[in-house]
Amino acid sequence: MAPFMALVVIAAFAEPTVGMALFFAIAFFVIAGIKDLWFINRAAAYKVLIFLLFFLSSLLFFRAHREWHGLQVFASALSLGVLFFVLVKSFLSYGGGDGGRRRVVLTLGVMSLMLWQLVIVLLFLPLSFLSQTALLFLTSAVFVEYAEAYFGDRLSREKILSQTVIFAILALLIFLTGEWRL
Repeated sequence: MAPFMALVVIAAFAEPTVGMALFFAIAFFVIAGIKDLWFINRAAAYKVLIFLLFFLSSLLFFRAHREWHGLQVFASALSLGVLFFVLVKSFLSYGGGDGGRRRVVLTLGVMSLMLWQLVIVLLFLPLSFLSQTALLFLTSAVFVEYAEAYFGDRLSREKILSQTVIFAILALLIFLTGEWRL
């Protein structure tokens, strides 16, 4: 239910283009496939759906807000954090591994707060909106992987180290290849 509502809200703010229509068709197909059991590995499809929705919402946010403009941008950035919280919480509850309600809410709340702060920091960096979107999406993907492993009791030092190194390399690549607006 949460991904469908997120899709409806994102569609309300998106421009009516062919690319957006194609994206919404793919996202709706994945939602229908999860609900109607078309996919064998529904948890992986659910994760792909979360990634698609968060990437699109990040792209729309950074395309609309190229720099800091006050309270409106502050509230929009907060909505990205709330969207991350709701989507990942629904993903974790879909898999059946809540891992203690308070622990889930606290952990996802801290991750959402960190993403919200990252959105605000990215607005002050002189990067293009595509680079900003890529950095936020990369961070959110790492957070989803950490949350899934943590609540599935599969989080190890090796996983943290390997994902942190991959994150650092990809973030450095984004910073080096990104278009800087000075």
